[in-house]
Amino acid sequence: MTRLPTWAGRLAIAIALTFTFATGADAQERDWNRSTTWEGFFVVAGGGAAEFDQGGRADMDPAVGTGMRLMFPAGRYFAVGPTLGVRGMRIDDGDRFAVFDAGVAFRVQIPLLRHRGTQVTLLGTVPAGFSVAAADNPDADLGYHLGVLPGVRIAFDQWALLHELGWQRHHLFDDGRHYAMDQLAFHFGVARRF
Repeated sequence: MTRLPTWAGRLAIAIALTFTFATGADAQERDWNRSTTWEGFFVVAGGGAAEFDQGGRADMDPAVGTGMRLMFPAGRYFAVGPTLGVRGMRIDDGDRFAVFDAGVAFRVQIPLLRHRGTQVTLLGTVPAGFSVAAADNPDADLGYHLGVLPGVRIAFDQWALLHELGWQRHHLFDDGRHYAMDQLAFHFGVARRF
């Protein structure tokens, strides 16, 4: 049996370790869960209902809008960041009004698949913050919003497709009265990794 010289064995181990650590660093560098991301998306909110504090309930027309987030990693499986959005709403054939949202999004992100530069990640996003509703009247209604949006991110190198489908609630206050609007929300858009 022929034995390799000691230096050849050491060289083989050194090369193997170099490639192992280089590949690990490269994989970590390309990992979306450890990167700051910007997300821009469209919102389509289906129907839903508005409830009024003085009693009564009204149907809501579908709402459309847009939004964006800047998500910062908080460990491998979590992210947090500011979010902004606007959507046009209408309650029971009334006047259409705009709702502006500003807040914070908290996210759980679970890697599902990674193959040849493509990463598929399951998302669970909880946006929460302040809302302002602006209609034809001069007074703006203030309130808050809260949502639970499970989704998926399909990433290709620096860009990704983003899809979320869940529930969102807007609770607004108007001259001592308040009303809450619950809707099924579908977010679809793109994300960019930095």
